[in-house]
Amino acid sequence: MIKFSSVSKYFPPDTFAISDISFEVEPGELVLLTGPSGSGKTTIMRLLTREYIATKGDVIFADIDLNKVKNSKVHEIRRKIGVIFQDYLLLPELNIWENIALPLSIIGKPQAEIEQRVTDLLTLVSLTDKAFLFPKQLSGGEAQRISIARALSTAPEIVFADEPTGNLDRETSLEIGKLIRKINSFGTTVIFATHDHDIMDLLKDIRHIELDKGKIVRDSKIARSTQSEASTDKNEITTNNDKKDKDDKKSKEEIKEATKEEIKNNKNSEMNKENSKKSAKKSKKIKPKEEK
Repeated sequence: MIKFSSVSKYFPPDTFAISDISFEVEPGELVLLTGPSGSGKTTIMRLLTREYIATKGDVIFADIDLNKVKNSKVHEIRRKIGVIFQDYLLLPELNIWENIALPLSIIGKPQAEIEQRVTDLLTLVSLTDKAFLFPKQLSGGEAQRISIARALSTAPEIVFADEPTGNLDRETSLEIGKLIRKINSFGTTVIFATHDHDIMDLLKDIRHIELDKGKIVRDSKIARSTQSEASTDKNEITTNNDKKDKDDKKSKEEIKEATKEEIKNNKNSEMNKENSKKSAKKSKKIKPKEEK
């Protein structure tokens, strides 16, 4: 679904926001994108939404090379990507219902479909009772949940959450983290950019890409793959060693048996020789009777 191949973004005179990064995100995947402020998380989002064009490398989304998309077609790409912003970016002159409905109105959805979609999304974020309030009447956590609902309004293929808990307290941040995980469980691909340690702990079991100074310093998917390969190699070595041990043991046993058989045969041979000697001596003592 998403593929960054050796991507760099340069800003004159001497700044690389990201430098030679490569990763892929599969459909339905939930990925945690972490790193300190200025590490390149937002740059990745803006490359994905075609606000920026990569200085070097390829950015592929849904089999489309975003570097080659004409400006007149960029809006078609953005309809497939829902963005959740740290500062909510709700329109203050519109009420909550209207904020969520706006993207659907822009793309020409019929009123009946808009009403059903907005109702469903308000139910998802548990704010049906706030539908006709205005953004300034909401708490930070409520405003962010409405921002999430708006990002989902056009049923995007991917959601990019750009530091969505940056302005929230710990308890509210964890609620937002659980809501985004729930959204992913419906099959939506999610990239969750954050440097919130509570969120990292909450989502510690998912794939984690860590950025620092515009470079990927860790990708847990690659780390797990490497560990798996190492484990496979170790198992193969163990299996081979076990087989070698068994073969060695078998060989030793065969040698022992062969040695025993050889000793037995030698002993029997010696006994046969001894018996032959005794028989020969006995035959010499016995003289045949003379005929009269």
